[in-house]
Amino acid sequence: MREAVFNAKLINDVAQNLNAGILRELAELWQLIHTLHLDPANEQEDQIVWTVDSSGEYTAKSAYEVQFSGQVISNFPNLIWKAWATPRCKFFIWLLLQDRVWIAARLQLRGRKTRFVKGT
Repeated sequence: MREAVFNAKLINDVAQNLNAGILRELAELWQLIHTLHLDPANEQEDQIVWTVDSSGEYTAKSAYEVQFSGQVISNFPNLIWKAWATPRCKFFIWLLLQDRVWIAARLQLRGRKTRFVKGT
């Protein structure tokens, strides 16, 4: 980072493939870098801090919690699996809620022929 900012290495690296988009991004990046007020005499290494956890350390648990934060928790699994019904019916309802039932319309979208049988 030090070479890119203070020795103009960043400009030398992107100079070969400049286009309007890259030039715009480079100008935005340059403005952001200058708002940081970096000290060229500071030799301290950068640190990576996981801001999601109060300890600042990455854990799989905290990443998992971030991935699923804000999602609505459904009570459907309990309603399905604890219901009084045959396992076959429970499994069908579970597939239906997961949008995994291959109904005729879905089969037609995939180009498969469907046969409609009239109930008796």
